[in-house]
Amino acid sequence: YVSQINGCAYCCAFHAQELRDMGISQEVIDKIPGYKHSNVFSKKQFLALELAEAVTFLSEKIEPVKTHLAEYFSEREIVELTTSISLMGALNRLRITLGDKS
Repeated sequence: YVSQINGCAYCCAFHAQELRDMGISQEVIDKIPGYKHSNVFSKKQFLALELAEAVTFLSEKIEPVKTHLAEYFSEREIVELTTSISLMGALNRLRITLGDKS
């Protein structure tokens, strides 16, 4: 979702294929950008997507989302999730800046 927010075409294609390879249906992948209006995501998945959006936009919603995350994720998982989201944002910017060479 971070790659979709940031508009990194290479990363979007790469990670969509990874999800398909993991057995995630195309229907679910297609609903990620509209996760707020879909019922295909579990509460845990919904919160992870909500955190991805809050961190990517550096939104004031980060702390409230993190409070809800504690109901479903351990402290370590929250750190790992936040790190992954932040790293993906940096990698998106790097790929966009360098261009899509594939």
